[in-house]
Amino acid sequence: MREIPGFPNLFEMSSHPEPQSYMADVVAREWADRAMTFQGLRAAVGANAMGPQAAQEFIEDVREKLSHNHQPQIVFTEEGGAFRTHAVLVSGIREENGKTVLCIRDNNYNPLSNENCSNKMSYGTNPQGFTYTGYGWNRLGRVTVAHNNDSDVVAQHRALTEHCNEVKDCP
Repeated sequence: MREIPGFPNLFEMSSHPEPQSYMADVVAREWADRAMTFQGLRAAVGANAMGPQAAQEFIEDVREKLSHNHQPQIVFTEEGGAFRTHAVLVSGIREENGKTVLCIRDNNYNPLSNENCSNKMSYGTNPQGFTYTGYGWNRLGRVTVAHNNDSDVVAQHRALTEHCNEVKDCP
């Protein structure tokens, strides 16, 4: 167990304004450093359609994040179009006509068009690969979960602490 000079515990330290400001700066720098990592670069040059095993692993990763109430950010490339990439959020997952469908929130569209899973991504086997219904997209190359899912940890911590204090009078 580590001792934090001047603080009885980690919660008290993370609640203090000075460490919060420092942590926010560190998180922002880390987010910026990871915004285009080798993973992002790999997606940008991955213009070939994903195989069934890679697609299933991706879908399970997204399903896991959704089960924890995250809206994972994903990055994808147009099939045959290296460096033509786009990033969106996944807001849900469902089965339609025997296919697993990802419900997509795309900031390029009016928020109303993101309702009721009107923007969709799904994986097909004939032909093999992901497709996206967003304008200008069809068959996709590489699709991957981005690193920066929790880019504003300090703001999330504050919001959770405030909610907890209001609802349950947390310590």
